[in-house]
Amino acid sequence: MANLNLKNVSVIDGATNKDIKTVGVGIFPDAIAVDSANGLIYVANAGSNTLSVIDGATNTVIKTINL
Repeated sequence: MANLNLKNVSVIDGATNKDIKTVGVGIFPDAIAVDSANGLIYVANAGSNTLSVIDGATNTVIKTINL
C-alpha cells in the first residue's frame, strides 16, 4: 500500500492482512506495480519523479531510477 504523505509503502501479509513492514521510497508514492515472475515491486514516486524498485524477497529498495 502506498502511503502518499509518509514517503513509504506498507508491506501487507496476504494471509493475515497485517502490516508487516514499511519500506522507505521517494516523495509521494502514488502507484505500485508487481512483477511476480521476478519478485520485484515498482513504486512510482510522483513528488521526486523517481521509480523505486523493491526486492519482494527482502522488502528492501534495490534501485532508485530517476525519471
